[in-house]
Amino acid sequence: MGIHAQFALVNRAAIEAEIERLIAMLDDLDGDCDLEEDDPAGGNVLDMELDEDAEALRPLYAEDQSAGPINALTANQRYDLARQIETYSDGGDPRWVRQLQHRLATVEAREEKMLRMLGVQA
Repeated sequence: MGIHAQFALVNRAAIEAEIERLIAMLDDLDGDCDLEEDDPAGGNVLDMELDEDAEALRPLYAEDQSAGPINALTANQRYDLARQIETYSDGGDPRWVRQLQHRLATVEAREEKMLRMLGVQA
């Protein structure tokens, strides 16, 4: 039985563990090519908590992920409007802040409707 057939008999977690073990062996031989000077612990960015800005811009994909994120435009609009509201809330024209809040609510509603139509969970 070849190596591929053997792997087919085990579960995904076992395959991932074996891959990690093999990568660690290569790192021991050659050094960790992914280790950066400013990240001496070699932390995984996927394990880090997202800040508020990163969470707001999280991309959402439809079934065909090669088409790119489906919410790129609305996520950027939400981010920009939220920053403007934050900036103008302290001492800015309250009418302008209300207008920005209304625009933000409209963008959020448009994005929710689009995601519902596509059957994507946010």
